[in-house]
Amino acid sequence: MSKQNSDNPSKSNQLLKALTQLEISQLINALLGVLSSELKEQAISQLPADTQKTVRQILDPSPPLSATKATAVATVSLAKQAEVWAGLWREWDMIVSEAAEEEGKYIVREADWEQPYFDTTTFIEDLESVANKMQPLIQIAFEYEFSPEPDFVTALLDAETDVASGIPDWMEIMDGLYLEQHLTDCVLQGEWLNIRHQGQDAFQFAECIREYEQQFQEIQLNSGTVFAFLIHLSEPDRQIILAGLTANKEAAIWKSILADIHSCWQQFYLHSIEQYAPDRYLKELRTTIYQQWQNGLPIIEELLNEQNYPESLVAIEETLSSLLKHDRSDVAWTPENSMLVASQGLYYDRNSANINTLLRYYQQTAQGLNQTERANALEIQQIGIDRWFNWSSMFAAFVEIPLSEITRQALFTSWRDYVVSRTKSYSWKKVDSW
Repeated sequence: MSKQNSDNPSKSNQLLKALTQLEISQLINALLGVLSSELKEQAISQLPADTQKTVRQILDPSPPLSATKATAVATVSLAKQAEVWAGLWREWDMIVSEAAEEEGKYIVREADWEQPYFDTTTFIEDLESVANKMQPLIQIAFEYEFSPEPDFVTALLDAETDVASGIPDWMEIMDGLYLEQHLTDCVLQGEWLNIRHQGQDAFQFAECIREYEQQFQEIQLNSGTVFAFLIHLSEPDRQIILAGLTANKEAAIWKSILADIHSCWQQFYLHSIEQYAPDRYLKELRTTIYQQWQNGLPIIEELLNEQNYPESLVAIEETLSSLLKHDRSDVAWTPENSMLVASQGLYYDRNSANINTLLRYYQQTAQGLNQTERANALEIQQIGIDRWFNWSSMFAAFVEIPLSEITRQALFTSWRDYVVSRTKSYSWKKVDSW
């Protein structure tokens, strides 16, 4: 190497120390402006291959209309991306360190006389901001083994430990640490790359994520992001996960979570069964009625299509039991005894369209079982759901729809009392007359 070339690093270091970033930018622009194409190419050819590629892309860019996020990342050298990656992890570590301080920014007090608490919302939002910048770099960080490696699970487990040991002993993380979209996606991307690199399949990835969910003490992944990640895997991968869940649904790691209607895993399981094993779908869906009564509707509809009225009645009773589970009455509801609209259980569910569908299915089932009195009572019940306040409609229904006098009087009294309860002034004190 010539003495001139050996002096270049020290000259460049002197320039870095002596000039601002703007001044260095102006110097580079000036040099590029006076150098011939041959000299530019001669200079670029002395750089590492990846740096050459990046410089050429910048000096001779694609047309603006064809620029994409992918090409924008490609015009940053690997060394620069590794530098950005390491800087983001330093930012992550600073946030966690701050969260572990007894007097840090995440320990807040609403008023002087109130107890301070740990601000989980701001803490997660700050990590989420870093994760948003990390997302587009995860793939390349994994492939080129940037340091630190993209191990978000370990980082989050360490964060849990650091925060728990750093805040005062009497202070608790009250509502857990609910990760947002970007943080959750970073966890999933990192683990997916690692699992695939180890030659493992999609179900092993699912088991890995589920095991991490159990390891976390305070942290919870974003359910919507997990579900979206799973359903955007390739079709063969989704089928592998479905097969694994089906074979292991009674295993301790899966049993409770696959029985939880609010779990992203159960939602994915049902979604996949409907897509790849439709013959099993309604049977699986039926097990969820006690948690979400609306899931009984497609089951009842199918039984009615088959004219299986006895089994339809059983499914209707299961669905009504779930719908009215908040009802504090000791007496089970029957269509001939009281108006469904007056049930206390409906206070929690005013989905009138679905309720009317259920009542219509009930009426069809009663007709199929030759239960005329019940079918007629259910016709009044349907009118009462949407038009209980319309006295003309209700009086006409009670007059025109044939019912025994006992049933008519029971339903009329139930409706009348409901109207009174909905229209009189509310008072904490008992009102004997109105």
